[in-house]
Parts: sequence; structure tokens; C-alpha cells
Amino acid sequence: MAFASLCGGCSEAPMNYLSSRGPAAKAIEKLGWGMSAVSIFTVVLIAGLLLWAILRRRDAEPVTSGASVERTGNGLKAIYVGTIISTVVLFALAIWMVAVTAAVVAPGRATAFTIQVIGHQWWWELRYLDRHRKQSFITANEIRIPTGAPVKLELMSADVIHSFWVPKLAGKMDAVPGQLNETWIEASAPGEYRGQCAEYCGLQHANMTIVVLAQAKGEFQAWWDGQMTSPAPATGQLGSEAQQLFVHACGRCHAVNRTAAAGHLGPDLTHVMQRKKIGSNMYPNTPGHLGGWIADAPTLKPGVFMPAMTSALTGDELVKVLDYVQTLR
Repeated sequence: MAFASLCGGCSEAPMNYLSSRGPAAKAIEKLGWGMSAVSIFTVVLIAGLLLWAILRRRDAEPVTSGASVERTGNGLKAIYVGTIISTVVLFALAIWMVAVTAAVVAPGRATAFTIQVIGHQWWWELRYLDRHRKQSFITANEIRIPTGAPVKLELMSADVIHSFWVPKLAGKMDAVPGQLNETWIEASAPGEYRGQCAEYCGLQHANMTIVVLAQAKGEFQAWWDGQMTSPAPATGQLGSEAQQLFVHACGRCHAVNRTAAAGHLGPDLTHVMQRKKIGSNMYPNTPGHLGGWIADAPTLKPGVFMPAMTSALTGDELVKVLDYVQTLR
């Protein structure tokens, strides 16, 4: 009962690769269980044979001088049988592994669209592209996909080697500077799936997470259409002042559509208030956490390249920037 309860809890773990929710991950999961079963059976069998040999050992009879020694067998038959069985099992596993590799390389049908995933220290830049490259937009750290449709991922890195891994949906794939790697993901059911950079990439490697939100196709299409629009322009004197202050203080690193903010060092903030979390999914996207991040990000995430804005802006100016960012929906 306790074991069943423990396994049930593990199946709900956010990064349990033994509880897949997509076809690519399902193939890997089955292979993992199969190889584990063969390995466990082999260990048990060898341990059992060794124990049997130890328990059945008989003391050798004394040999008198001049007596002939007869050999009743050399054990080659057992060796032959064991070799044949091992060869067949290993060959079958090799064929299975090749089949799984082929299955996870490509989905076997056309992908719905492409997402360029660019690893940064320590966050993920996401560029959504349709099949014809006519519509595109940029977001960060939170991938949204429709359920039941394969999505192509083009993996790159802007600095060091990263590794993209959402275990419930697919296997690992490295993002290497100067190199384009391709993979794909598909979710069989709506839900939130956590991912992680799986290649040590520096101080905040452990906090370089990613979230995949799988949505019904209609819900996803509504989100896509919303991403193609720009946030409502700032209105009134206070709104205009807040936007200008944001562009001056933050626009060299961050971008917002249809404003003078066009930086690329940090995440695109055009629709930042639609994201559930900030700081590469470290903190909830609430006014308190967002204000603390704007004021002093290095305290919340030591080593992050975003400077503490308390040295550049006054308290009133920080409040104005926060008020403006909260309009970016």
C-alpha cells in the first residue's frame, strides 16, 4: 500500500520521465521500462544461479594414489545456451532502441508550426513562427502549444551550452552556440509541464526552468491571435511619462512592440503580464514579486545580468515603471 501510494505521488511529480504525456516521451518511457525489466531479470537470474551453485557444492572425494580421474562434463553446453540467449535479447533491445530513436527524431507528420528556442544565461527566448514565416512573435520562458499537434523546435544558444528538457513530453536536446539542433514536442492532454536546462551552464543553472502549457486548439489559437497584437498604448500624462521612463531605463535590454524599447539582451516584455511567472519561472507574476524584480533582480536571482535599478531610479520612478509594465497584457 505504501509503495503504491509512493508511486502514485511520483507520477504527479513535475519532472517525472516515467509518466509521459506525449508520443515522443511515451516511446522513451516504454524503452526505459523494458530495459529496466531486462536488467533486473538478468541480475536476479545471475544472483540465483550463483546462490544455487554455492549451496549445491559438494566436498571432493579423496583421490587415492594411482586412481584415474574422470571428467563428467566441461560446462560448454551451458555457455553456449547463455551466449545464444544473451545475443538474442541484446539484438532485440538494439532493434527496439533504433526504432525509438527513429520515432523521436521526427513526428512522422507535418508539424503545426516552429518555435525557435534560444538559451541565455539563465532564461529561454522563444520565437514563434508559422509554417510560411509570415507571422511571428517573441516571448520568453513559457511555451504554449495546442494539444494533439506536433510542434517543431529549433534549438540555439546565445552564450554557452544549454540543454532543453521537458521530460513528460520529449527527451533532451542540447542548445549549442553556433549550431542549430532540431527536435519536436507534442502533448496528448492539456496541462502544465515543467522543463529544465539539463546542461550545467553557470551560477543559476538550477533556476533556468521552462514551462510548457498545452491548451485546447481553440484556446491556443485565441492566445496566438492575442500575441500578434500590441499592448494598448499609454494614455494620459502619467501613462506617457511612465512609458518614456521605461524606454529610457529598460529599453536598451528589453523590447515592447510599437515602442522605442527594442533591446534584445533580456526577455521581450510585450505581453509579460500574460505569463504566470517571472525570472525564468522562479517567482509568481504578482505586483509584489514584479516590483521586487524590477528594483533589485540580483538579490532575487544572484548572478543574473540585470542590474539593480535602485541605483538608477528613485522610488517614485520605480513605481511608475512597475505601473507601466503591469499594462503590458
